[in-house]
Amino acid sequence: MDSPVTANYSFTNERMDKKMDTTTTKSTQNVSPVTTNPDLTTKTGNKFVFRDPSGKTNITYYPCAPGPPVVGQKSGPELDYEGEEGKHVFRAEEITAEDTRLGKLVSVVIPQVEHVGMRPLTVMLCLPPVNIAADVMSQAFTTFAVKCHGQRQGYMPGPGTPMSYQLMHIEGTAMCEFMPMTAAN
Repeated sequence: MDSPVTANYSFTNERMDKKMDTTTTKSTQNVSPVTTNPDLTTKTGNKFVFRDPSGKTNITYYPCAPGPPVVGQKSGPELDYEGEEGKHVFRAEEITAEDTRLGKLVSVVIPQVEHVGMRPLTVMLCLPPVNIAADVMSQAFTTFAVKCHGQRQGYMPGPGTPMSYQLMHIEGTAMCEFMPMTAAN
């Protein structure tokens, strides 16, 4: 019979930003420091990549924009959108992110040339809470996005709504990536 194993681990709790010591005793299996504290068994991503099954829409969302801070620009999230409407990059105040019971709803307004009474397109993405196992760097998940087309301001053709909605099934991947905060030399 195996004798009990005593293991001492020292690690940093990122949420509390202080060093913690954990001691595990009377175990007959190899013990990992991650499994001894349920709060540290998973992590969240810093990059989220989304694709619709048709491949027509690709979105990358960073809760905190990668790279070094740019003088004169506010820091904050970044969303890269590529779809039938073209390629667009949105930063900081151009992005609306709201925490809801569904998860974080992230939306942007894609400028379009007005045609047939249409105004710019709003794209809203649902980012559910995603936990990534501590021993891997990514986690796949599914979610949805909505494209909202609206009529030109003040134009109401008759009964009903001036809005039309396109619901898209989206495959997502949450990632933990190393993102340097300074420019490469």
